Amino acid sequence: MKKLLIILQIAFLPFLVSCKKETPVLPSGPSQTITVDSASRAIATCNKWVIASYIKDGSDHTADFNMTGLYFCPDDFTVANDIMSQNGKWFFSKTADYLQLNLMFNSDIVVNPVWQELQDGWMVNNFEPNLMLLQSADRTRRITLKKLER
Repeated sequence: MKKLLIILQIAFLPFLVSCKKETPVLPSGPSQTITVDSASRAIATCNKWVIASYIKDGSDHTADFNMTGLYFCPDDFTVANDIMSQNGKWFFSKTADYLQLNLMFNSDIVVNPVWQELQDGWMVNNFEPNLMLLQSADRTRRITLKKLER
């Protein structure tokens, strides 16, 4: 009987111990507990983020941002496509209710008028290492950003 128990334990050991590496998921939702510093460190990698979805007033405008990438580096961000680019500043701030991602261009003249839509303080509805769901304060615009791995 003792041998049978040992054999069963050994047989089920692979199911009890997993070698699968779990991707850490940062807290999300309207009452986020993520800090400004941890969010900033998570995206300030200069990797390319793409606009996977852009909804304005209930209409899908994602195609307006085809081939557009956002690059969040420690001191600035760049919005670029195959033809043009523009630099700006970004930072996270925290209100009593939510985390906010603030995007501001360095110039009053935005080289691509569609990019003007990005310049705002965005409520962060969901934050993961490779995904951000953002919403404008007036709740008329929603963006899904996805990080592309190098």
